[in-house]
Amino acid sequence: MTTHSSVHEHSARKKTAVGAASADARRGGAGSSSTTGTTDMTRPSPVAMQDGSLPQSADAPETTGHPAASVTIRTIAREAGVSPSTVSRTFSRPGRVNSATARKIRSVADRLGYHRQEVTADSYDSAFNGLIGIVVADISNPVFSELMQAAQHACQQNNYGLITIDTQESAAVERVALHRALRHIDGIVLASSRMADNSIYKLASLRPLVSINRSIRGVQTVIGDVTQGMEDALDQLVAAGHRSITYLSGPAASWQDGVRWKLLGGLCAKKHLYLHRINLVSPTFEMGHGAIQQFAEHPTTAVIAYNDMLALGFLTALKERSVHVPQEVSVIGIDDIPYSALVTPSLSTIALPRRQMGAIAVQKLLERVTEPTSRLKNTNLTPILLPSRYIPRQSTGPAPALPPTIA
Repeated sequence: MTTHSSVHEHSARKKTAVGAASADARRGGAGSSSTTGTTDMTRPSPVAMQDGSLPQSADAPETTGHPAASVTIRTIAREAGVSPSTVSRTFSRPGRVNSATARKIRSVADRLGYHRQEVTADSYDSAFNGLIGIVVADISNPVFSELMQAAQHACQQNNYGLITIDTQESAAVERVALHRALRHIDGIVLASSRMADNSIYKLASLRPLVSINRSIRGVQTVIGDVTQGMEDALDQLVAAGHRSITYLSGPAASWQDGVRWKLLGGLCAKKHLYLHRINLVSPTFEMGHGAIQQFAEHPTTAVIAYNDMLALGFLTALKERSVHVPQEVSVIGIDDIPYSALVTPSLSTIALPRRQMGAIAVQKLLERVTEPTSRLKNTNLTPILLPSRYIPRQSTGPAPALPPTIA
């Protein structure tokens, strides 16, 4: 489809280390730059997207012709007849590459053995710190609060401490903060990382690492799969008579945004729904509120947002413009944060099992921290997919005869 677009105090000495790491991380927290959101208009292609699959092949065939260690993005680009940047986008931003091209690139990558082997960390320090780090994109987002809480409880049960790094949706902040904290931690949980795949892969060679909501070859990942929830949400909209949908996007650097956009595009094509996209810089309440201006130019009868925070901001803007929900427009979010059930009208949403994701990520990480690397070389690194579910509430209803007119 194209787009127009708590630390556990195990010793007084470790308290000092944690304080140093936290202070370093804070000093590295420069604000990320922002740009103006733009609007993309898309008529969905009649060709369905990948069947909810993730941009990674769990069962790669045997490699031929190239030693796995020598295969790079440029090697794959030459074999597939595309540019290196297209290969990079296929793995880091799956919604930005044509489905047929992406399938071809992944097939070539599998055949050549690109990152098919597990990352092993020969340079791991032999001494344990008793701490792991969790990196979150925005500590103010309730989604990450729940992930951190689940991770902390899992750490406590295993006599480990946890330090948190807030990257402010910035890959640059993420890299600097991790570099400064690295000597204090035994492993890393990346929650919705904004860094490029190669940066994460290098990091995984320095410390055991598990990624949440980001599929990376050679790294264990835990992913909230929105497929079932999205299908059920669209089925409800279709049954209610809706034929046009607007998607409020997540950040361009978000792997999950690419997956959600691609899935939504394929489902809309299959169900013959008109799909409109509004590009937004960050997944915040304020950004969702501001999206009303672009929505007013090309209104639709239903809106699906990248997350609940965007949807809640958009709901507020609609109310300020005297647009009635769901009588004039239906709105759906993703995440099922606590606020979504408290607003009026309550927000229909696609729920993801965040606490389970956080606990599993820590469990898998500690297996790698506490076991010799040699015993983990043959571990199955297939992404752990946890299903979503659709929760209908008051913000969705029958489609109006025409999209709303917004002053």
